[in-house]
Amino acid sequence: MRELVPARHLDDGLIEITGSPALVMGCAAGDLLRVGEDGRFEVLRRGPNVSVQAFCDPAFSVEEVQRLTDGLRSLGGMVEAPPHRRFLVATVPSTAGRSRIDARVHHWAASVRGVYWQYGTSDHQPDSQPIEEGPGAEASEASQSDLFS
Repeated sequence: MRELVPARHLDDGLIEITGSPALVMGCAAGDLLRVGEDGRFEVLRRGPNVSVQAFCDPAFSVEEVQRLTDGLRSLGGMVEAPPHRRFLVATVPSTAGRSRIDARVHHWAASVRGVYWQYGTSDHQPDSQPIEEGPGAEASEASQSDLFS
């Protein structure tokens, strides 16, 4: 599976992710990456955001996507979904804190039939910094995934 992820090409072959991926784990909008020839990436610097990925069968309704959008807006978050709405991705500033993000997403998910959600960037991943560390948190180890292959 491949995913086209919005990004800016910088000097020295570095890439800044400008939109959180909905299907790839390990990075979010604002992260600085080095991408290998094989498409795997290394997170060099965490940006100011975390991502929340959600999947649904049947597809999310327009109203369900809007409810999550409304719930995350006050945290500075935004939600994006393709027209078929079988998945979505939310980008939320890490300074909002894990407990506040969790509360909003859990509340929303409780009313959505067939939903599964996860952090695309998470303090449960051994190569990520805790969400509460906020903007510019450096990753202690490189994050690897198959982003561009």
